[in-house]
Amino acid sequence: DIDEFMGAYFAAIARFVAERGLDAERFMAGLKAGTRAMAVHEDDRTNAEAYWDEFYRHVDAGAADWDALLAEFYDVDFARIGEGFVPDPAAARVLAALRAKGYPLALTTMPMFPLRAVEHRLAWAGADPADFARITSYENSKAVKPKQTYYAENLAALGVAGADVLMVGNNTMEDLAFLDLGADAFLVTDWLL
Repeated sequence: DIDEFMGAYFAAIARFVAERGLDAERFMAGLKAGTRAMAVHEDDRTNAEAYWDEFYRHVDAGAADWDALLAEFYDVDFARIGEGFVPDPAAARVLAALRAKGYPLALTTMPMFPLRAVEHRLAWAGADPADFARITSYENSKAVKPKQTYYAENLAALGVAGADVLMVGNNTMEDLAFLDLGADAFLVTDWLL
């Protein structure tokens, strides 16, 4: 449930920052502004660069070693958000079957999180990051869903054409936008968005 996950995420990161004596309200303003910047930027910066450029307009860069602090959050506290999540065994079976058939797999999740956070989310789902030829994150992506530039950069990174891709997702807007570049799609209706 994306709403449950996002609520837990925002509460955990605000608590983490406040527990270190930092202004959680200012931090959250910077986090939200940085997230908006990733969604709207149209230049050649990575999403991470767009995020941090905007974040530092709201948060004092000298208040903390933000890179180290947030790396600690994503290594430890973020991982705890998934405690108690039960992976769907069908997902693991599907991934295993596709790997056995030799299909290259790409995880093209919304690239607004650092890779470490995406790796934790995969672990919560019972999936191994090593199974994927590409995993999108804010470090390696320059656009977000449902922009066609996002899908095009993934096609280029994988060296394939849209017609070679089956997009599997649960979001009718963000995932099915890939169809415009010739991909086929399979819509997962569990937790349909």
